[in-house]
Amino acid sequence: MNARDYRIYCSGREAAARGAGLSDSPHGGSDGDLWRDGVRSWLDEHGDETGELYAAGLDPEKTTLKDGPGLANAMRPL
Repeated sequence: MNARDYRIYCSGREAAARGAGLSDSPHGGSDGDLWRDGVRSWLDEHGDETGELYAAGLDPEKTTLKDGPGLANAMRPL
């Protein structure tokens, strides 16, 4: 990772600390991937103990398993 990539990655971590979610990327393409990796890294380190995942814009309905018959399906219906 070069210095530019690292700055984008770190800006994602800083944004996550302020409550940004994975879909809030100001970048496109591979720069967006780097930014989201920074956000994901921050969220992984800080967990959900204090509600950061919900503050980051992740909908609990989309991130939890549903009770019901059969296997849980992670895919949304088309």
